[in-house]
Amino acid sequence: MEKARNNKKRIFLSIIAIISIILVGLVLSAIYLISTYKPYETMLSSMSPSMLPGEKFIISKRIDKSNLERGNIVTYKDKQSGRIMVRRIIGLPNETITIKQGTVYIDGSILKEPYIKFKDHTSLSELKIKSNRFYVLGDNRPNSMDSRMVGAISSENITGKVILIYAPREKFGLIKNPFNNN
Repeated sequence: MEKARNNKKRIFLSIIAIISIILVGLVLSAIYLISTYKPYETMLSSMSPSMLPGEKFIISKRIDKSNLERGNIVTYKDKQSGRIMVRRIIGLPNETITIKQGTVYIDGSILKEPYIKFKDHTSLSELKIKSNRFYVLGDNRPNSMDSRMVGAISSENITGKVILIYAPREKFGLIKNPFNNN
């Protein structure tokens, strides 16, 4: 009788221990997800057609900013308005960028931009991007406030890298960099 009672107690304590471990795991997973990823919704057309108003996406907040590449879509805090902006990295630290009639040149070579559907005719004299800064542009060039107006952004202001569009369902998928095969 005593042995049966001890077995029941042992089973009960084992179940409680397993449930506790599962709950701790779920809480730690939730903390990790909340601290690493953040959902956003595109509000403006500045990234059209790549990202349309109303589309929902997820950013990774844990990024090595020294590994950001041309073509990555990032979020950053605009130092003037304090708002979170979404733009594509075009120029990297220590590169020279020039824009002639809407065509972007990096270190003297034309940058082929397959995602551009709305070209403008903006020009920008040669500009050397400082270290620790990125030149960002919206894909909808005629309707984008970006580095052409506010200058290259500091890596300190970058809050995340867009990794996934999750709504609408037909656009669900990982964001691919148009300049490489990832």
